Amino acid sequence: MIVAREIVAVEPAFVAREIVAVEPASRTLAELAAVSAAMLQSLDLRRPTVDATVLAIAESAVAAVPGAESCGVLLLNADGTPEPRAATNHVPVGIGTILDETGEGPCLLAAHARRTVHVEDTAKDTRWPGYLSGACRLGVGSVLCLPLTVNGNHFGSMSLYAERPHVFGAEAEVLGAMFAAHAAAAMSGANQERQFRGALDTRDVIGQAKGILMERHHVTADQAFGVLVELSQQTNTKLRVVAEHLVDPSL
Repeated sequence: MIVAREIVAVEPAFVAREIVAVEPASRTLAELAAVSAAMLQSLDLRRPTVDATVLAIAESAVAAVPGAESCGVLLLNADGTPEPRAATNHVPVGIGTILDETGEGPCLLAAHARRTVHVEDTAKDTRWPGYLSGACRLGVGSVLCLPLTVNGNHFGSMSLYAERPHVFGAEAEVLGAMFAAHAAAAMSGANQERQFRGALDTRDVIGQAKGILMERHHVTADQAFGVLVELSQQTNTKLRVVAEHLVDPSL
């Protein structure tokens, strides 16, 4: 089941004064790439949460990708279930509800198959009847879904929406893929930091448990660690959990 999180308004993390001068009709693919690169460089990657960073990237994608009017990010949980994590307006929020009700749609295909999925006209496409009828009711005519993948790590999909059909062309796909890759990189960095902090926490709690055993039983650090390992094996419990219970028996 998809659990829609509360969408928090975040001010765009880029300054577009110099970018506005480039008219969409006159943009070449190279110019569009330059516009997107400028926006990416201006993003504040020190935002307090991953969700806020991803939302800022989604807002930047709407500003830079030709035809895009809104953007949503769908992440896959560890068990493979999808979860909306960012939306620039009410359209992606409504799409999240439709996904929850129907269990189908191009953003789910992009997330699971790890490939770009393009719906040129929601009124004429027939691949996901429930999703498409709901998208039409929301006033969505075109959808472009891109996988969030970087360095072999896959997180979900980013979807761009437009009111008119046949809006997203080759330029939109190229730029959309750039922003999706940037969002995936932000999430990958956050995961690495979380794993690093988890490793430090594990080391600290094991060190505390060893200290307790050394003081109580007058054993060396190596002997204390050996006791923890033996308890872990005998009880089929992770070493960190054994250490945590020794440090705080109430856990």
